[in-house]
Amino acid sequence: MSELRGTSSASRWLIVAAWAGVAVLTAILLITKYSAAIAADPTDGSLEIFIEAARLEASGGDPYDAAALGGSYLTGSYTYSPLVAWALMPFLQLGLFGQIWTAFCLLCGVVAVAAVTATLWPRLTPWGRVLVAAVGIVTLDYNEVVNWELLDGQSQLPVLATTALAVFFAARTPAVSGVMLALGALVKTWPAMFGLWILRAHNPNRRKELLGAIGTAVVFVGIMILVDGPNSIAEWVQRTLDLREQPLQIYSVWFFERELFAGSADPVAADAAPLAGRIVSWTLAVIVLALLVLALRRPGEPGLAMWNVVAATLLLLPVSHHFYQLILLPILWHWLGIALAERRKPDSWALVGLMALWWLVAFRFGNDGDPLVSSFVIVTLTVLVYAASVLLAARRDPLGLRLRRRPVEGPAATASADEAVTAAHPIGVE
Repeated sequence: MSELRGTSSASRWLIVAAWAGVAVLTAILLITKYSAAIAADPTDGSLEIFIEAARLEASGGDPYDAAALGGSYLTGSYTYSPLVAWALMPFLQLGLFGQIWTAFCLLCGVVAVAAVTATLWPRLTPWGRVLVAAVGIVTLDYNEVVNWELLDGQSQLPVLATTALAVFFAARTPAVSGVMLALGALVKTWPAMFGLWILRAHNPNRRKELLGAIGTAVVFVGIMILVDGPNSIAEWVQRTLDLREQPLQIYSVWFFERELFAGSADPVAADAAPLAGRIVSWTLAVIVLALLVLALRRPGEPGLAMWNVVAATLLLLPVSHHFYQLILLPILWHWLGIALAERRKPDSWALVGLMALWWLVAFRFGNDGDPLVSSFVIVTLTVLVYAASVLLAARRDPLGLRLRRRPVEGPAATASADEAVTAAHPIGVE
């Protein structure tokens, strides 16, 4: 409340009332989403796979044993580390898997919004903080994609929370930031690519973040070998490789070769994709990779670097489901915070406008009509959002500009680099 001391009593009460309104709105959205998911029984979707894997673990079986799981595509597809199965084991006797998992995932969403708001907190005015939190809650919980996420018992929201917490802890407790990254990669394997974020330029805490991430992974692998045997690691890797292709719509650059140019909403095999589609997809992949290098070399600030790495990952995944875009939502929240803090810079507001359009299309209204058309628009907008975010972040990276003008070596370089970033971005920096 110290930031409110310079404001009038009426303004302070208005801000408190606004936070109360955000809390009420959050409660309404969470109750609505929870009730709808439970009524539809999320244990009929991906959560069923997690439950079966937990039962196999509890009985000394193998969670990757497709025969024991039934052998069908749905029940034979436990793909990730045993972490989720282990987490569900204590509830096998209690049951209520749908209720527990849905509540947990909704809580993870709130944690993600809180983490991003807290990261931006020192930069924002009291009203700016309220607005970022409110926009975060509404854009996350008032959309169709989160409905499907909850109805299917998916696991993107826990990854969203761990990723947002990794950014929050980066400037506070770097080792914990690394732990959060590792946990996200243990919930789902492919978020391990988010670890590229640790390699961003002007990151004096790189060793601590790496120590947290690698240490967590090593400890987990050791426990996994003790519990499930040494073959479990190979099974985990093999299952991940086996499911590189799935009969589901693709929301990455590979959409063009496997769906759009093939003229089918059901992806064709990669080796059967038309030549024109391959050229488009591979050209876009090269562009995404080039922008990823730029995002790591001139990140702007740690938060932007993370969400740009997330966007690049989603655009490069061979199997990138619509659910996955939930993990990218903080790119909108973070840029909104920047725009509110730097109100005289129209480029930030223009980017927020583009991201608002992306949200409306990808999360609210873009799934009606022809699936090829809707997927084309969503993927194209995602590419544009990613490119604009990386380029604008690079433009605002003062350290990259200063080091090019006056190169300095040794300890003085690190000191001047830290001062440059801190002066330009007083939050979320190392």
